[in-house]
Amino acid sequence: GEWIQIYTTVYRMCVQTVPQSYSEELYLRSEKRIEHYLTRSALPALRAKKEARGEVLLKELAKRWENHAVVVRWVRRIFEYVDRHYVRRAERPDLRAVAYLCFKKVVFDDIRKPIVDAVLAMIAKERDGEDVDTSMVKTVANIFVQLGDYTASAGGQDAMDIYEEFFESPFIEMTAQHYRRKSEKWGEEDSFPAFMIKAESALLDEIARNAKYCHPQTEERLLKTCESEILVRHLTRLLEKEHTGLFSLL
Repeated sequence: GEWIQIYTTVYRMCVQTVPQSYSEELYLRSEKRIEHYLTRSALPALRAKKEARGEVLLKELAKRWENHAVVVRWVRRIFEYVDRHYVRRAERPDLRAVAYLCFKKVVFDDIRKPIVDAVLAMIAKERDGEDVDTSMVKTVANIFVQLGDYTASAGGQDAMDIYEEFFESPFIEMTAQHYRRKSEKWGEEDSFPAFMIKAESALLDEIARNAKYCHPQTEERLLKTCESEILVRHLTRLLEKEHTGLFSLL
């Protein structure tokens, strides 16, 4: 097919002896063309959805991420010889890492804040009992994980850094704030048994929530936060509350 002809042309350009070899130029031009495509296509589409926020913006991100994955697959197929020989010899990041670093630099770093805000808003709605597409939250969380994984070796960072900084940490912080407010109200209004029933229900909800759209590593940090805000913060009040505290029930 046509792509075989293109691959053959790339091969012939690369196997010539230096300085006639075009390996480095093909490598650098691939990066520039990917940046150009993202700047002219993906980024404007996402910026156009920025004002809509919410699920509309997240769906556009998922679409552009899938499109980018297709581009990356074809770049790697066409320039396989560059990846297998020039990259190894020159000790440079492979073309997959380069392509996803381009996505991070051109798209993700530009649109990151409204994306994070939209995800947190959906989680807040779900916590309040509204019907939201949790699969979309999971999709975005997975994008954060994959982007970190694909760029870690070239970007000098841990594979989970992007997920932890831009999804996990904001999610944990909003969880702390949510249960700080909730547990304060429960502590004022409820007896010890009623408080503990609500606390247990909240912990079970968060375990289920974590399973639905978070990376498994988040569960331990999530539960520690919930226990701290719901139980530890109110321990003295729960023990000593007049008539309905634990001591009065003994």
